[in-house]
Amino acid sequence: MIALCRIILWVRDPVAASAWYLSAFGWTITVDERANGWIELDAGGGMSLALHGGNDGHSTHWPKIQVRVDDVAASRARLIAAGVAMGPVQSWKDLSWSEGEDPDGHVFQVTNR
Repeated sequence: MIALCRIILWVRDPVAASAWYLSAFGWTITVDERANGWIELDAGGGMSLALHGGNDGHSTHWPKIQVRVDDVAASRARLIAAGVAMGPVQSWKDLSWSEGEDPDGHVFQVTNR
């Protein structure tokens, strides 16, 4: 399975940003790791909006899209075979991912979550 699953925004304050999105759109928090600067909201339709704290809300690679795959390493290998430059497989807790760029330089991740 390959599905667009998440958009990540870098924000100055994930708690304040999540409060705004909750108030504006009525979404709910699905992952609350504010101690790690990470809050995910259920944006409906199987999509999440992830609010990532750090970098004073600025990143050279945002927003970032995530594509959920069954096997990150296998998807990375398939993309490399198709000529897409991909970074190494990385992991944190139960999350694994690898980053690449589209032809216009937009960063994407293939991820298991």
